[in-house]
Amino acid sequence: METPEQILTGLKEKKYKPIYFLMGEESYYIDLISDFIEKNVLSQEEKAFNQTILYAGEIDIPNLIAQAKRYPMMSPYTVLIIKEAQLLSKTIEKLSGYIQAPLKSTLLVICYKNKVLDRRQKICKLIQQEGVLFESKKYPEYQIPDWIEHQARSMKRRIGLQARHLLAEHSGTSLSTLARELEKIYLVLSEGAEITTEVIAQYTGISKRFNPFEWQKAIAEKNFHRAQEIAWHFGKNPKEYPVVLLINTIYRFFVNLVKYHLSVPDKQANLSKILNVPPYFIKDYEKAAYHYSLTKSLKVFSYLREADRQVKGIDCPYIPEHSILQELTYKIFI
Repeated sequence: METPEQILTGLKEKKYKPIYFLMGEESYYIDLISDFIEKNVLSQEEKAFNQTILYAGEIDIPNLIAQAKRYPMMSPYTVLIIKEAQLLSKTIEKLSGYIQAPLKSTLLVICYKNKVLDRRQKICKLIQQEGVLFESKKYPEYQIPDWIEHQARSMKRRIGLQARHLLAEHSGTSLSTLARELEKIYLVLSEGAEITTEVIAQYTGISKRFNPFEWQKAIAEKNFHRAQEIAWHFGKNPKEYPVVLLINTIYRFFVNLVKYHLSVPDKQANLSKILNVPPYFIKDYEKAAYHYSLTKSLKVFSYLREADRQVKGIDCPYIPEHSILQELTYKIFI
């Protein structure tokens, strides 16, 4: 299967295929490829008569095929982009007849998000013979900081390790969200400049001092004063820092810490994959393992469950969110 870079290179070289079936969980690359086709294959004059963008809710397979069979007017190509095509999943196999003998002057782009075709289906083999079948897989969490660095380099900017982790922790694993945040920074930084934690805090709304990454780090290092300070700040700003998500952050950290404790020497080389974190992040778990034994790490899960019930008001009276977080932090440390 072609990579996004290979597909884009082919498009830039005007080596067009009649079918681009873009599917999968990660919408970023699906949007990247379809947007490139939308903006670059036809000139502005040609688009008026030869480019159509439809949503699956507006069309069925017979009408889609009829649109794809239209010949271009005063242009070498017709571009037909179908968005949210996963809504046609029950009837998508009916497209096989057209894909078997597609109109070479049509670029049919199918954006099939959050689903994938069964590769045993006839339609998959036909797409691969005649066009491009691309699956945009969810990016592994441990590779996100490296992806951020790659994106920054492609924008001719630099970004340090701490800044990468801060952005990753704030934005999660959605490449689309990360790309938007980087785009904001790209617009204000000159070529060759470094994206620092200060820059991220200034232009994305992330606090350098108070963020989930810093809270996790303070807990890992058993820095009680710092962890409580951050917990109090989070509790006073619940809209910006949803407590349920913060609890989940610490839950994931201790799940990994338990995995670290249970890893045996012959698995040390594979810890990055086992914990689903970048290799240079392993040292943080080494420090945390010194402060929290396996028994203590397992005990933390009961504190997290209790905090989760308190946030949701299950079998307990109302407790301010900053109090919940500070109590949780205290229990983790004792």
